Amino acid sequence: MVRLAGDRADASCYGIAYHYRRRRDGRNTRAFVGEYEFGLARDATAAPPWRITAMRFNLKFFDGNPAPEAPEP
Repeated sequence: MVRLAGDRADASCYGIAYHYRRRRDGRNTRAFVGEYEFGLARDATAAPPWRITAMRFNLKFFDGNPAPEAPEP
């Protein structure tokens, strides 16, 4: 979804981010599910003219190993 206001815009989309780290215990993955929000600004002299000025990921939930980077027992 995009909301345009002159030389500024806000855009959003759903996203899934997977993290993987091989572990001996087999708990290798974690998935984050949520929504990305972007702030955009237009500069007619630039190529491409639209630039990302802000980005946020709003987490809805995650699944899998909550800390694959933690030391293994």
